[in-house]
Amino acid sequence: MPERISLSSRLLLRLTCAAAGGLLLVHVLTQWFLPLHPSPAMQALAALFDLDGEYNIAAAFSGLILLATAALLLLIAVLETRAASVQRAWWWVLCGGFVLMAWDEMFKLHENLGVIGTRLLSWVGLTSAEAPMFTFPWTAAGLVIVLGLLAAFLPFLLRLPTGDRRRLLFAGAVYLAGALEMDLVNGWYTALHGMENLTYALLVALEEGLEMAGVILMIAALLRILAVKYPAVMLVFGESGTTNKKDPGDTVPGPES
Repeated sequence: MPERISLSSRLLLRLTCAAAGGLLLVHVLTQWFLPLHPSPAMQALAALFDLDGEYNIAAAFSGLILLATAALLLLIAVLETRAASVQRAWWWVLCGGFVLMAWDEMFKLHENLGVIGTRLLSWVGLTSAEAPMFTFPWTAAGLVIVLGLLAAFLPFLLRLPTGDRRRLLFAGAVYLAGALEMDLVNGWYTALHGMENLTYALLVALEEGLEMAGVILMIAALLRILAVKYPAVMLVFGESGTTNKKDPGDTVPGPES
């Protein structure tokens, strides 16, 4: 009889939310405490949990939940492909997109779009100095990319059941509120007051909190899709369609008499 392993999606989501909340709290506390006691140990601790940093625990967590989302999308893509669904290609694209987002979250690759953003601003006769919200010029390129992706994915979204579409769109809206809109706010604030202050650290916490909330909502939406459409999935370890014979060396010996 095959072994049965049940996963509680509610427990997984609660643990993920608790971890995200813990990271936000530690970020705020360390950024508040750092100016009061700027010791090397405190600087190292603050850098480790800095939500605006890279190569640290905060970046690793954000990348990890994005990879978890990509894994769920991969599972849906495989199942939709086996079912010959007309939507299967879109699920594969989404899976690849979230892998790229995870890589970007950990290594801040989106900042390389700054050159493109600067050119886009120049085409409309603006500079970062004239439009402080574009202090981080990559956001200009990000706006164009988001609008393009939304237009491209519109047929996919319209074919989804109403509930699934609403949940996915809401998750995406919350994520973009942090990833794009808050970066515009942070750019405006940075142009006026700089980054080395507690208010900026709080704005970063809000930005990253919205991003993590959006990803967690996406995970919840995907788990619901799986629970409704594919409530049970069997994993077969071995060659498909064959009966795996036990090798004598695979048997665990009992206690010697």
